[in-house]
Amino acid sequence: LRSERQALRVRIKQAREIHLQWKEKQQKVEAEFEKKRVKFEEESRIRKESLAKREKMIKNTQSIEKGKKSSASLTQLKIQAAKDLKHRENAIARREAQIENIEKQVREKQRQK
Repeated sequence: LRSERQALRVRIKQAREIHLQWKEKQQKVEAEFEKKRVKFEEESRIRKESLAKREKMIKNTQSIEKGKKSSASLTQLKIQAAKDLKHRENAIARREAQIENIEKQVREKQRQK
């Protein structure tokens, strides 16, 4: 009977030791997991910030390009307006020249009469 109790006590002691070892391992695993989780969250946050910065830069670049395009198109419009004005001035000058020629012809005809 005493030897059975002794054997049970030894088994209980061994079971407690095994349980403590398991508990320590479990705590180490949980601590490692927590470290990895924190690291992952930090990396994720950094990635999100980087992505947001990149998107902001892209939007800024696009708006700058839009501005360049609009200023380029504005410049094109100015150039086209100047060309149109030049064509109109030339057309007016040609008409005035035609009118002067007609007036000269009319005067010569009147002189001849």
